[in-house]
Amino acid sequence: MHQAETDAGDRPGLTTEEREELTRMRRENRRLRDLTTGDVARLYTTLRTSGRLTGRKKGTGLSEQSVKHTHSVLHSALEHAVEAGLLGRNPARALPRAARPSPRRTEMHTERSVIAVRRSRTCEGYKVNEGAPKSGRSRTVSIDPQTVAVLRRHRAAQLQERMAWGEAWTDSGLVFTKEDGTGIHPQSLSQTFERRVKRAGLAPIRFHDLRHTHASLLLAIGEHPKVVQERLGHASISITMDLYSHVAEGMHENAAARLGTLVFGA
Repeated sequence: MHQAETDAGDRPGLTTEEREELTRMRRENRRLRDLTTGDVARLYTTLRTSGRLTGRKKGTGLSEQSVKHTHSVLHSALEHAVEAGLLGRNPARALPRAARPSPRRTEMHTERSVIAVRRSRTCEGYKVNEGAPKSGRSRTVSIDPQTVAVLRRHRAAQLQERMAWGEAWTDSGLVFTKEDGTGIHPQSLSQTFERRVKRAGLAPIRFHDLRHTHASLLLAIGEHPKVVQERLGHASISITMDLYSHVAEGMHENAAARLGTLVFGA
């Protein structure tokens, strides 16, 4: 191992458990940068099935609470390794748990360049509720070729993660998941988005504001309000125009300019 890896357990700020975890990795002669999410997933599987090393129940699985404690210690130790430059990312970032509802792969039709919007997700505190869209009706939204290409690359990466995790991967059928296949909590998604917006030096916006940006851009380039209404799922076009009246003012100016060009010439 490199000297930096040898000294990782001696870094200030580590708890005794974190230091012991990194020391154990050194004894096993595993280079930190070679550690994968699949390795971590297999560790959790082993702990659940035969992780008890002493006592009358030796060879049986540990309790879920013990597995979660191990995850907490390992995750924290590897975060220090990331901060020390020994890892590009923390392979213990996700802990396998029950899947949460989210848009399904069956609703993503990249071959036809459409997405079926059939459900919505809301939070009460940290609890996630899934139900019909706010309008009460499902809808189909067309997507552009560039977005289709991104979704296909995302799916390919997801399949690679599935291979890395092996049997520990959760086939939730979700489009966007953690590396172990389980769902991403809406609050986690929002927090990640806000951090990246800040990192990019952009004005603060919420994840939900992307919906408004989408509508405003379509109206600003002259898209018919009826198309925007249907993409957003509004019950009527009047709702769309009331919400985006600030954009509509610019539309009137553009309409007047186009009419003048048509009547009087360029």
